[in-house]
Amino acid sequence: MMFKLISSLLLLVFALLGASCASSVVVVAPSNKCERPDAYSVWLSGYVDQDMLDCARAQIDGRVDTIIVSSFGGTTKTGRQIGDIIARKPRTVIIRGACLSSCGNYFIPVAHKLKIEPGGFIGLHGTPDPWLMSKAGDKISLDSQAETLAAEDRFSRQYGIAHGWRLYRDTDSGGSPFTTGMTGKPRFLGGIRSNVKSTVLIVERPFIESCLPHVEIVEESIAATVFGDTETLKQVRSFGGIATGTLKCKPNTGQRKPGLNQGGGGNE
Repeated sequence: MMFKLISSLLLLVFALLGASCASSVVVVAPSNKCERPDAYSVWLSGYVDQDMLDCARAQIDGRVDTIIVSSFGGTTKTGRQIGDIIARKPRTVIIRGACLSSCGNYFIPVAHKLKIEPGGFIGLHGTPDPWLMSKAGDKISLDSQAETLAAEDRFSRQYGIAHGWRLYRDTDSGGSPFTTGMTGKPRFLGGIRSNVKSTVLIVERPFIESCLPHVEIVEESIAATVFGDTETLKQVRSFGGIATGTLKCKPNTGQRKPGLNQGGGGNE
């Protein structure tokens, strides 16, 4: 129940997508499926839930070196568990379409190499943090809040995830997504501030490089195939999407130290 509530809080922003995704492939919610195109790759598509976790456990074996992801997100605990599985060896993560919420939070930081296919993009709107928990009130017990925050901290430290990537906010932060873990300014798509209250950061290359310096970007074309497409740009703006622009993560806020080996080892 706790994780479903957290997921609902985190995914509320995407409720607006249903009214605006008829004409563009990249913002259509991916169907739930688990496919193994060949012996060396697995495609995880759809909601990040127990079914996807079961797929990851069954299909991601030692031969698999490529993970294809297409997801609007899902539960946080399951996202961390799948991230731990992906991280068991250096792997390339390919984004096909949208990688939002838990997909961006937990699958991208554990990649060894990252490929974003044309039309693909990452959307971030935060992970469980002290500010979010303070808004949960008595809907989540204090013990459960502490457990969740400890699990998030373990994951971020293990995989060198900067606070800026998590949009990490302290209790007294006021809830702004532009946190003390960042420098720079976002870029409003089309030069216009969206009138949608919720904010989803559409991640550009400099933000990835500053927040996740251990992830090698081998391909991305967001500027041309997402921001450069009028209809896609309109739809991304409709759910509060803004570009990361000159935003960068501050160093020494959870990022991996040189020489630290990657490897899954979570015990959730």
